[in-house]
Amino acid sequence: MIVSAGHSLIFMLGRPIAQAKSPALMNSWFAQRNIACATLPLHLSETGLRSALQLVRHSENVQGAIVTIPFKREVASYLEELSEASLVLDAVNVIRKTADGCLFGDMLDGEAMLCALRARRISIRGRRVFVAGCGGAGSAMAFSACIAGAGRVRLMDVDDSCAEKLAAALLKRFPNCDIRTTASPGDSDVLINATPLGMNADDDIPIGLTNAADTLVVDAVTSLTDTPWVRACKARGWATIGGNELAAAQLPLLLAFFGHPSSPLSIISAH
Repeated sequence: MIVSAGHSLIFMLGRPIAQAKSPALMNSWFAQRNIACATLPLHLSETGLRSALQLVRHSENVQGAIVTIPFKREVASYLEELSEASLVLDAVNVIRKTADGCLFGDMLDGEAMLCALRARRISIRGRRVFVAGCGGAGSAMAFSACIAGAGRVRLMDVDDSCAEKLAAALLKRFPNCDIRTTASPGDSDVLINATPLGMNADDDIPIGLTNAADTLVVDAVTSLTDTPWVRACKARGWATIGGNELAAAQLPLLLAFFGHPSSPLSIISAH
């Protein structure tokens, strides 16, 4: 893919950034259709987010940005407009400029999970959901689990206050759902890993395996191969959705957000 001076740009902001799949997926889609747009990853310093957002705001050929770890929560405070999900969760993973020059943020991680589940014809309505990691991705997946009619949602984070804050926010939006914090999955039959555990080969297993039958496993970690946790779950015969599958499911959502609507068939041809 050759990027010319006539291209419009979409940044991806994160630290680290090398594991992100969206730039390659989006650029492949743009290149196959001769669309003059490119997604460029920016590995920011710990204090670089504010400057990067100023660059997005004041560069006329920049459409917006995708946001990954660790900036999904921090970025929300810099934006003028937020979607309902981003307002509830105080987190953002996509930003675009509006016609009046404001920055609008949305959170697509949870919807991507639901898209991946629908593609597999899997429903979590009435099921017992456990989410490990209550940062940006985890909070979005918990939000979408509530939207999808989960029977109950249990939240865990190494920072207890983070899990408690998310539980309170979700209960305010979904007062009829059974939402609590917990230290272990118990008898949950949907296990969601939204922690970074699994990015490195020697990481601990993020969630202990339960005795629940017909368990569904969702791992937000992207990697070249299945994480050790996903391999252990597959060995039990459990249905698993890995980080790469979630990234692929999010691709049409990202394209539509930035004004490039696509059909499922066109997405498949981009791989």
